[in-house]
Amino acid sequence: MPISPTSFLAATAAVCLFSSFVALPAQCGIQWRPFQGAGGLDGRAEAVAVLPNGDLVVGGNFRVGDNALCTNIARFDGSTWRPLGAGCNATVHALAVLPNGDLVAGGEFTEAGGLPALRVARWNGAAWAPLGGGCSGTVLELLTLASGQLFVAGTFTTAGGAPAARAAQWNGTSWSAMGAGLAGTVLAATQLTTGEVVVGGGFAGGIATWNGSTWTTVPGLAGVAAPQAMVALPGGLFAAVGTFAFGTGPFTRILIGSPTGLVPGPNPGASLVPTALAALTNGDFAIGLSAASNGSSVLRWSGGSWQGLGTGAPAAVRDLRVAPNGDLIAVGIRQSTQGVAAPAAARLSAGTWNRLGQAVTPEVNALAALPGGDVVLGGSFQSFGGVAANNLVRRTGSSLLPLGLGVNGPVLAMDVAPDGSLVVAGNFTTAGGSPAIGVARWTNGVWSSLGNGTTLTAVEVAAGTGGEVLVRGNTSLRYYNGLSWSTPTLPGSVSAIVKDPAGGFLVGGLLGFPNVGTVRFVQGAFSFTVNQPLVANAFGQDRNGRPLAAVDNGGNLRVLRLDGGTWSQIGPDYPARLAEQVTTMPNGDVLVATAPTIVGGAITSELIRLDGPSWVPVQNQLLIPTATTSAKALSVLTTDRGELFVGGQLRAVAGQVAFSIAVADAQCPATVAPFGAGCNGGSGPLLLTARNAAWTGSDFLAQVSGLAANAAAVQVVGTATSSVALPSSAGGCFVYTAPLILSALSPSGGAAVAGFAVPRSVALAGLTVRMQVVGVEVPATSLLRLASSNALDVGIGSW
Repeated sequence: MPISPTSFLAATAAVCLFSSFVALPAQCGIQWRPFQGAGGLDGRAEAVAVLPNGDLVVGGNFRVGDNALCTNIARFDGSTWRPLGAGCNATVHALAVLPNGDLVAGGEFTEAGGLPALRVARWNGAAWAPLGGGCSGTVLELLTLASGQLFVAGTFTTAGGAPAARAAQWNGTSWSAMGAGLAGTVLAATQLTTGEVVVGGGFAGGIATWNGSTWTTVPGLAGVAAPQAMVALPGGLFAAVGTFAFGTGPFTRILIGSPTGLVPGPNPGASLVPTALAALTNGDFAIGLSAASNGSSVLRWSGGSWQGLGTGAPAAVRDLRVAPNGDLIAVGIRQSTQGVAAPAAARLSAGTWNRLGQAVTPEVNALAALPGGDVVLGGSFQSFGGVAANNLVRRTGSSLLPLGLGVNGPVLAMDVAPDGSLVVAGNFTTAGGSPAIGVARWTNGVWSSLGNGTTLTAVEVAAGTGGEVLVRGNTSLRYYNGLSWSTPTLPGSVSAIVKDPAGGFLVGGLLGFPNVGTVRFVQGAFSFTVNQPLVANAFGQDRNGRPLAAVDNGGNLRVLRLDGGTWSQIGPDYPARLAEQVTTMPNGDVLVATAPTIVGGAITSELIRLDGPSWVPVQNQLLIPTATTSAKALSVLTTDRGELFVGGQLRAVAGQVAFSIAVADAQCPATVAPFGAGCNGGSGPLLLTARNAAWTGSDFLAQVSGLAANAAAVQVVGTATSSVALPSSAGGCFVYTAPLILSALSPSGGAAVAGFAVPRSVALAGLTVRMQVVGVEVPATSLLRLASSNALDVGIGSW
């Protein structure tokens, strides 16, 4: 039967124990580490260039290249991705190599290498430098002209502070306008073999040429022109891909042109959207698509027809480039959390696509701690840490193990039920090799389905008693009562769910009821017995199982706790942040992961902790993609071992690459180790086992078993070691510490809970306390008999 620690904790004189020694102040904190290495580029690649030594440079919107922080631009040296200094502080859309080998990047950024550089900057191999005063708007195209000058185009209206409408030239020292410029955004450009510059974009006519002094519209299009890429062809011709209208017929996706006219090219199909173009060395075309067609995202025009170039290229291609040896380089969008594995950059060599950089790292979307202390990671992977595992892996001690055959699709959310079983939800159709639609249960090593399952894409799942399960999508719910599924409806939208220890679940959000931000959901029906007026963005539980709610108080964060049907605030409001997840630290402190927001041009979340009366940052730069692939960006889990796991749409933490998952370890960990052996009482040997770890500001709990039915029990706690035989015993019984405090326990059913409160003081970190329990029996055949348990050496830890 459950044994409450309330009675002994109230009587334990912990002050006596911890005031009996002098401790040196400890230097404690946490140390972040990646759970595993990163792989490839972690986001969207927009442009690729080939350096004179053969290295590739890719620009785009990403944060990580293999195991390095590469902010929006990276160099591939043939085996791994490396940063170019501090990179650029916003998206890089275009790249060009100058005649001397220097690289120029253009895009949306305002800093390069940490220095001001308005939308265009130059890398000389060691440092970044601006190009004069830069450009007033986004740079979308860069060309190194035959003259050696740099052609720059995009959305800007000034270059170097002087008027230059969407197009300008840089001669190495100064900017110059190109006539009156263009009346709309330039989206694509190339230089013909005859010397003219041809551009396409959102201006009248859609295609224009520059002959060195004048812009001229190329005739042929009727209204619609949305070019995505251009390439020069022999004989002064060019090709362009995008969306074009010739007369009143259907749109074409490719055109062939010269300065005097345009004609439709070989259309790959009206449903396909080309986004990149390259002219191959033998005269064929290659186009990149916005989405794969029949498994291929790159097509080749050869022999009068379009042919797919196999699988392995980016999921959506943004740029194509032919390497000096004829290989084709494709860059674009890496796999999403729920998609098929695809790199952001790949090279086609001898008919095979090879990803550039390390293998794509498994993505972790959900975390759970099982009752025995094992940690389960769920996400999108077929192997993890060298272990074959279908989207789920379990850490036991220092080993990784699969959960049977796992599930056949991404895991998006998990929860541990009160009976210790694990419920997982995601985009899968089998669990353990058997049908299980969208949700499944793992119990004692066996997978089982939950009725007919659900196709709702899960953001959260809550597992209640009696087999109940509640699944939340972005704003809606699905409920399993243990036998069948139903769809609970509210007049508003749901943003958080959690199981309620009192029965059923709590549901929070913009619920559509006046002054109600949280309701209870019990046995398929909504109840207002625990409602509170503020919008709950996230739920969690404290160490005693009481629900916690992180609510929106006028744009500020507030945390509430539900106790006995009443909500009460914990700590002060935290300004200008909303919560994505709320949980507790091993010592009971509340921990909140805030929702993603823009900080310094990057999308970040923050971890904050309620340390006594104040909120303090644990980590204020959890870097995530600028476009997350999940409605829930992060998943946070703490363990009694003193670990803090952060998984999900994570790219870096504390200045370190941490793709998909990182771990923070307490530098002053709490430890528990058994010492000695218990001796026999009237019901066998007494065994003392720890129920948690001893963290400053928390209660350490242990349980003794094997007490005789009529026995009393005394807890013995001290800091000195000894080994004194216990008198009036059956023999072999010892007291292993010099007692500093003695506390009477309250046995029930042959067991009792022991423990002590640890003051909130970092100076206690590193202290080892030894505790033991002595049973006092009065058998019918004698006046008194004593028995002792083993001891526990309890090391005090601190965060």
